[in-house]
Amino acid sequence: CLPCGHLYGFSCIKKWLLQSSSSGKCPQCNYVCAYKDVVPLHASTLCVRAHQKASSTKYFPFSKQGFIDFKEHEWSRHLDAEKRYADDYKRLTNVVKQQHDLEKQQTALEPQWDNLVARGMAMDKRAKELGQPVDELEGADALTQESDALGQLYLSLGRRHNALERHAEALSRRTDVLKRRSHAYELNLKFFNEMYKEHLEQQKNTEELVFV
Repeated sequence: CLPCGHLYGFSCIKKWLLQSSSSGKCPQCNYVCAYKDVVPLHASTLCVRAHQKASSTKYFPFSKQGFIDFKEHEWSRHLDAEKRYADDYKRLTNVVKQQHDLEKQQTALEPQWDNLVARGMAMDKRAKELGQPVDELEGADALTQESDALGQLYLSLGRRHNALERHAEALSRRTDVLKRRSHAYELNLKFFNEMYKEHLEQQKNTEELVFV
């Protein structure tokens, strides 16, 4: 354990503080640490926090059977992450497609809107020529209703597009997390193996002290 309170394997701490160019800092909080201040914690079990609400915290002793059980547990998590990633990526692809469809619909409305603007300008010009209010001209009410309906449709498409964009961002973040969880399989096994070796080394050192 580093003096700042962050926990790492002893081999990693030794590498960071004695063998690397990390300037004797914790890789997580950058607190300046000295090797002499490291506190050894002789853990005999690895605790894995539950990754789903329905599951419970798992404990794996540093032993051969513990490694086998841990490997099976991590493989199960790996498969679960792979499946959920595939499902969420499929959903993300579908959401992006819906976004593109809405954008096409909005683009298709632009000529209609330009036409309405041109008709409105022509009606304004005609009203000035006749010296009448625009709303008294024939077709003014119909033009207003058509303009309002088109504007409401465009706004509705925009709101749906924004909602899909938020959904896509959430799915993208989740797929990134699941991808990292899937790729962590080998790293987690390596971490357990290193901790297991350190545990055996600590046991050996303890036995030597007892018999001195």
